[in-house]
Amino acid sequence: MVAIALFGMAIVLKAALDERPPSTSLGVVSGLIFALGFATKYLYLPQALFAVCLLGNRRAFVAALITGAIGFVGFSLIFNPGTITRGFGWLVQIATHKGHYGEGETGFIDFATFWSNMREIIAAVPLAAGTYIAAAAAALAWCIKTRDWRDPVSLTLSAAVVVFAAYLVATSKHFALHYMMASWALTGGVLVLVVVQIRRLVPAIPAAALSLLAGGLCAVTATVTLIDARAVALQISRANAIGARLSQAVVAAGPACANVSGMFVGAPENDMNHGWDMTLQLWGDQAMRERFSVAYERAFTVALLDHNTYTHVLKNNFRPTSYAKLRADYPCIIVRSPWELNEDTSIGLLALHPDHCVIEGIHVYTVGLACAKVQGSFLRER
Repeated sequence: MVAIALFGMAIVLKAALDERPPSTSLGVVSGLIFALGFATKYLYLPQALFAVCLLGNRRAFVAALITGAIGFVGFSLIFNPGTITRGFGWLVQIATHKGHYGEGETGFIDFATFWSNMREIIAAVPLAAGTYIAAAAAALAWCIKTRDWRDPVSLTLSAAVVVFAAYLVATSKHFALHYMMASWALTGGVLVLVVVQIRRLVPAIPAAALSLLAGGLCAVTATVTLIDARAVALQISRANAIGARLSQAVVAAGPACANVSGMFVGAPENDMNHGWDMTLQLWGDQAMRERFSVAYERAFTVALLDHNTYTHVLKNNFRPTSYAKLRADYPCIIVRSPWELNEDTSIGLLALHPDHCVIEGIHVYTVGLACAKVQGSFLRER
């Protein structure tokens, strides 16, 4: 989505800054890029507002709208029909409930967390927030000074501000910093438009000074981003190493046990389950899911058991099952969870009165086997 957004912003800059009106072919390309981005992820939708940069040529604008709509339907039907058949209902569910993924009580925003989330988002990349504030000020100043409300640069800057605001509200509601990636990726393009607009408003300011200031801010932000990315990568690498080591310890401690893992415990065997949750679980029909399960069983002899605390479903080779059935089928059960389980998130595990211990921040539950045995096996794996 970020790559598509950057390509789309390149087209926006060309349309907004070119002295000639945008061509119809440019409108078609713009519509195709939007269709691909929107079909890839719903978060791309606010960027439809950037079509205002094409208003200098009505045909280009209409071509973008038609191509975008038809392209979105086409890409979705080819690659992911569920985007159309179930996706928009899911969006309504998210918009009308306060919890993650359309869960929780009815309502749009949980204000107990909304404003603190927004502060954290702004603090994460202050250059982005500052750029969009400058964009709003530059667009407003131009309109007040010239009374030209159809200037393509001002319209594009205004659209960028609304796009950023939409992302900010959506992410503050359903908090996950990576939802801001698309708008953050556009910051460089918006900064270019801000510099151009300031030069138009105050020609006396040297272009070199503005360019150096903007370039310096970008360089600082890029450096900080790389430093932070390295720290996160090292942290994730360490967590994955612990998860892999714990996987080996589980197998060594209870080779005959049901080995249940989940997201965020670093279990290598759970990667395929995560892929399932992000694709077939959400968008596949039952026939597709069954074919996938059968294919997995043909390729692997060991069952893939997944404890999903989001959907509250326990899966055996991607099919729903229960801990009562696992207890009947296996002599013992070992479960790894990133969080301590409660009656709501245990999916029936606590009814079996499991032993519980914490190994390197990962909660381990055992039935029919002492948790200390897994701890001892983990220590021997050093």
